[in-house]
Amino acid sequence: MSKENLELTLEQACRGLIFISEIDADVVPIFGSECDEITAQVALKMARRDTSTHIEERRVEDFFRRLTEKKMARRHSKRKGEEIP
Repeated sequence: MSKENLELTLEQACRGLIFISEIDADVVPIFGSECDEITAQVALKMARRDTSTHIEERRVEDFFRRLTEKKMARRHSKRKGEEIP
């Protein structure tokens, strides 16, 4: 898959997605060049957003934890015949 197709696919996949939190923020993919470290400021520049915009930095493990914990709980409950919403 070309870089352009990958970016388009990710943009389409993220349309309408929100990260559930206090502000229910949109999930916005960012694309940029190689860099040593991704900080809030670097991410904002890559996303072409105002660098004074408040964003929260999270480790990737923390970002996906709720999704993976719920998915694992569903798998476990199916084995026991329980239902998890």
